[in-house]
Amino acid sequence: MSHSESAPPKTKCTPCLGALLVGLLLLVVASGWVVIVVQKVFGGAGMEYCCSVEGVPFNYLAVFVLLCGAAAALLLAVILQVRDWRIRRDFERKYGVKVPASDRGSSRFSGSDSGPSLHGVESGDGD
Repeated sequence: MSHSESAPPKTKCTPCLGALLVGLLLLVVASGWVVIVVQKVFGGAGMEYCCSVEGVPFNYLAVFVLLCGAAAALLLAVILQVRDWRIRRDFERKYGVKVPASDRGSSRFSGSDSGPSLHGVESGDGD
């Protein structure tokens, strides 16, 4: 058995690196804009109009509330992902079984979905 057979093949991920760099650049630009919005709101200029979305003018206070809602949604998503990871890790430690990450969309297309078919009584499939 040679060294090349035992080592897993390396995957090249140049699109991943590009997406990471673009994401970091967008994060830097967005953080600068967030700092401006926070300074305007806490500086007393929250009711000034800052931008318009499809003809509806937004003020800094509305953008601040929108950013706080987005941050809360991201925080909730991170909490749920960490909780799911901890539950899977504890299960794997307790029973010694490797549990794959939850992927609900793939089983429906592979034909292994065991749920009702919703065809109705006339189709004769027993649902």
